[in-house]
Amino acid sequence: DGGTGGDGWCDGMTSGRKYHGREEKKELAPEENKVRSSLHDVNMFFLYSDEWVKAGWGSIPLLRHMHQTGKLGPCGGFSDIGIVTATKHQEFSDTCMMTPVWLGRSTGLTGSRNPHETAEEIGFFFFFFF
Repeated sequence: DGGTGGDGWCDGMTSGRKYHGREEKKELAPEENKVRSSLHDVNMFFLYSDEWVKAGWGSIPLLRHMHQTGKLGPCGGFSDIGIVTATKHQEFSDTCMMTPVWLGRSTGLTGSRNPHETAEEIGFFFFFFF
């Protein structure tokens, strides 16, 4: 079963010849005989703000499902999804660190945490992934 719950997914991603347990028999024409890759061939890291989780943006439930079933990135890879709690989307840039906290909070630019603290957490997530 490829180690991912019996659906044969990893067999297809590692061999490039079987998809969901079925062998692909199609012969490629010379112009089609090129190196191809898919979303499942690359390790990926999705990091979301708490604001996006609460708003239901970014296909988070789908990505979580793919991660839990071993379908996010290559089989045996290190793809991941993370959420930075109590944050707004804008906190993923340095704008919130340059804006006075009182102004950022009163305008809704930042969440309830200190923007420097969230920037450090975001940096940790990316450092750990890379």
